[in-house]
Amino acid sequence: MKVFALSLLVGTGLVWSQTESPLLADEDSRDRVLYSAETESLKPLTTKLARNILMDQKDIWTSPFHMNRHDAIPWIVFGAATGALIAGDRHIARQLPNTVDQVAISKDVSNVGAVYTVLPITAGLYIGGAISHNPKARETGILGGEAALDSLIVVAVLKSVTASQTLREQWQR
Repeated sequence: MKVFALSLLVGTGLVWSQTESPLLADEDSRDRVLYSAETESLKPLTTKLARNILMDQKDIWTSPFHMNRHDAIPWIVFGAATGALIAGDRHIARQLPNTVDQVAISKDVSNVGAVYTVLPITAGLYIGGAISHNPKARETGILGGEAALDSLIVVAVLKSVTASQTLREQWQR
């Protein structure tokens, strides 16, 4: 549950850190059209991808320190909602039935957003765009992959920070 709460809070920060402030729009060094013309050559592609992932991670992890009054409202609302859900977790779990079918459907639905589902789709968009000479499809594939990699980094850090001592011992084996 700790992982869920932290994920929710960081996810909230991710959403609001992605919105552009009119004052900061000129300071962003990311390309406006990120990859359309340069996605076929490997070196410029990997250079831009690595640079953008580093800038994304900087924005993600420092977003709580760059809040203003307007940005603080969603953090407070989602923080309060997360606290309420954590406080009521056991009661809520007892109220919901857990039949075998519901658990199976829940697992299937949660796998839709898994990395092993998202990355092949984004790779397919990139490859399909490269084959059909469609720069927007290539760009969509690259941006989707970039977003997946950004989220993988955040999840890995949160898992390592919030893991119990038992899990850490299992990882070391």
